[in-house]
Amino acid sequence: CKPVTEALLFEVMAQQIGVRYLYEELTDGSESGTNTEQLGELLSAAIQGMPPDWIKQLQWAARTLDEDLILQLLEQLPANQAALVQALRALVNDFRLDRLIELTGCD
Repeated sequence: CKPVTEALLFEVMAQQIGVRYLYEELTDGSESGTNTEQLGELLSAAIQGMPPDWIKQLQWAARTLDEDLILQLLEQLPANQAALVQALRALVNDFRLDRLIELTGCD
């Protein structure tokens, strides 16, 4: 059934194809959570500073899972937005389009 949780998806893949996962343990989870929150706030603020039409296209591309379009939209950003481009490209590479949807304010 949809929505599928990440844990269930990985469990089924492990059963079906015999994959074993190695997980990295964080030494201080509270610090990591705070850093993640702060990074999310910074990314969201940077995205909100972009033209509204661009944000709508980014939202649509993320919702339709169109990674190619997302990367094309990132190429449209000026050179002074290199950090934003890098952070958003990392989300795409990590298959975190759900996070991209959250950051664009389209829940």
